[in-house]
Amino acid sequence: RYDAMMVDDLNDVRIIGSITITILLAIALVGMNWEARAQVVLLAILTCAIVNFFVGLFIPPSAEQYSRGFMGFH
Repeated sequence: RYDAMMVDDLNDVRIIGSITITILLAIALVGMNWEARAQVVLLAILTCAIVNFFVGLFIPPSAEQYSRGFMGFH
């Protein structure tokens, strides 16, 4: 049953964090060459996140978002 299963956001964060730290540990253990390649990929992901933030600044909130308290850029 679905309601009998434990659903917890904190456990989701722990699982994602554990997977992430395991991947980063594997990259570090493989060697510096792979670590340098991984840094380029991580930089690309970070750049996409920053661009996404700035694009989101200029998109006005929808009526549903506004009703939830998102006022947009004032």
